[in-house]
Amino acid sequence: TTFFNTSEQAGITAIVSAAAGAVSAGSSLTGTTLSNLMNPNFKISCGIEVENWSKFPLIQPAVRIFAGALSTPPGNILPSKKEAM
Repeated sequence: TTFFNTSEQAGITAIVSAAAGAVSAGSSLTGTTLSNLMNPNFKISCGIEVENWSKFPLIQPAVRIFAGALSTPPGNILPSKKEAM
């Protein structure tokens, strides 16, 4: 189901395109990719990449693990950066 009309969708597409071009890799992704960070020794793995499109740093990440393992802990995400965990 689409919630936006054609002109709204075009505007959203333009915003996403501009933001994606302005976001660069942060320290966790410098010289690597999300796929390379995931541990291949597990049957099931999950990689998360977060892009900060805001002018504010995303700080104080928190993780709760009830089962499994965490190989790449989350870190702060500066404005116009993307990080992986």
